[in-house]
Amino acid sequence: MTYRLICDSCTDLPSELGADPHVKKVPLTIQIGPETVVQLDNREENIDFLLRYEIYDTGTGELVFETDLIPSGQHIDWVPGETLEPGEYTLNFLQIPYYPDPSGEYVALTQGSNQVNLAILD
Repeated sequence: MTYRLICDSCTDLPSELGADPHVKKVPLTIQIGPETVVQLDNREENIDFLLRYEIYDTGTGELVFETDLIPSGQHIDWVPGETLEPGEYTLNFLQIPYYPDPSGEYVALTQGSNQVNLAILD
């Protein structure tokens, strides 16, 4: 049996499937205007967890935007055109959940990330 699987670069694949030569990840580029708002949210289902985002330019490793802790059911608006010049970027969206410990402090847990190709238009 022959197969080909094509998916966008945000697809979360098991490592053995990601190494399969029949699987091809293609970049997904999102084009936005200079005033487009991107909502960075913490879903209501997360109940006690707070969420923080860090967004990095994958090419330079530079931190381009970060949020404070976001309570569940809330979001932060980010306008990439206010942070980045027009052009194409490969951005890594790092999501870091925090959970309260007995002392009332918040402890960072395992983090997840998504890579996005973003084109900011003039």
